[in-house]
Amino acid sequence: MRSGDVFPSKYLKAEELDEDVQVTISKVVLEELEQKDGKKQEKPVCYFEEGPKGLILNKTNWALIAKQHGDESDDWTGKKITLTTVDVDAFGDVVSAIRVKPPKKQSRPANGKKPDLATAFWSAVKKAGFDLDAGKRIFEDAGGNFETALAAVEKQIPPE
Repeated sequence: MRSGDVFPSKYLKAEELDEDVQVTISKVVLEELEQKDGKKQEKPVCYFEEGPKGLILNKTNWALIAKQHGDESDDWTGKKITLTTVDVDAFGDVVSAIRVKPPKKQSRPANGKKPDLATAFWSAVKKAGFDLDAGKRIFEDAGGNFETALAAVEKQIPPE
């Protein structure tokens, strides 16, 4: 029996994550939560398409999501993040906590400039043997996001 079975909560707890999990943000709302001292305070809660439980966002997790998807939480809907667990020092105890995992850093070319996603996308379209119209459809299906569109095309390129 797990603590989540004995003490159910509408919020996600670190003990409920066995491994890193990628989730899709469905909404971020302010909810009134009761503090340990009995006072109520509004906190942001992030909900996901993959399940009913929300993640109460602390400043650290807010900042990690904002770094990936911008500081306006209304723009996070439909965006993917990866949740992981880490041990943290909290009030003199070491406890497990949920953290948003930072994205893997993309390597930069030798000239130090960030790779141009649009150029990378169209190069991949050509390498995969797609024509211009197919590339446009893939880009539109990715919601106009070159990073998402590039990932979709790269899945279809046979290994060399």
